[in-house]
Amino acid sequence: MHYYRFNIGDYRRDTGHLTMLEHGAYRQLLDSYYLNEQPLPIDDEILMRTHSARNADEMQAIRNVLKDFFVRTDEGWVHNHCDRVIGDFHSKSEKAKESANARWANKHAGSNDSVSEGYANAMRPHSDGNANHKPLTNIKNKKEGVKKATQLADDFTLNETSIGYANERGVNVTTELDSFRNWHTAKGSTYKDWQAAWRSWCDNAVKYGRAKTPVQDATPKLDTSLEARRASMQAQADESYKNRAWLEGEQRYRTVFKIEGCQVKSTRVYDSGVAA
Repeated sequence: MHYYRFNIGDYRRDTGHLTMLEHGAYRQLLDSYYLNEQPLPIDDEILMRTHSARNADEMQAIRNVLKDFFVRTDEGWVHNHCDRVIGDFHSKSEKAKESANARWANKHAGSNDSVSEGYANAMRPHSDGNANHKPLTNIKNKKEGVKKATQLADDFTLNETSIGYANERGVNVTTELDSFRNWHTAKGSTYKDWQAAWRSWCDNAVKYGRAKTPVQDATPKLDTSLEARRASMQAQADESYKNRAWLEGEQRYRTVFKIEGCQVKSTRVYDSGVAA
């Protein structure tokens, strides 16, 4: 889409917490979403490059906006409102085209004039184009591949990804799914991706305090950076032991590094097996 309506009041209501830099990042991301009519790329390097984010502040602004307004999916970063706008546009455009074709057919029904028929055939593409005058779109002859927004199916079920998404955030799937069904059924909501809509619902459950804090794994996690240091120091010590020229009668020993608390400590272990 090359054009979309911009509601200043709605935008300011939803984005009052953004910085000036984040406002610019959000508008850039919205423009890309509407122009390409597809989710934003997950690849961080591509996303930053294509949106001119060059320094740390600009990159962080994009990450903050993605966290606040987009949902990460396997297809990319999804914006539910943009999807609804794009879906509505294609639906209206198709209806306008069908109406124009019907008027054209009625106007020239029964005409056998070859000259008139040739003129009509020559002008038809122009008339079809008028039906799609505002907004313009990159997708003109691929309507069959466009996924349309639908209401929530009676047999809607969550997939494993959506269930895991809820569990990770401490959302009660049974309770929230009932509320999710009742709310959207009563509102007559339509979405192209109801699994993505559920993930947005989970985010709101956390935001408004309806989710419990996920149970944390009580098993202490090893500091990977500390482990990397220990492994590097151990490798050097082992190499030194292998290459060292021991004096005659000198008692040989190895240096062993271990992690204790938040430190890497060394211990001498003599070849007799006794530590010192």
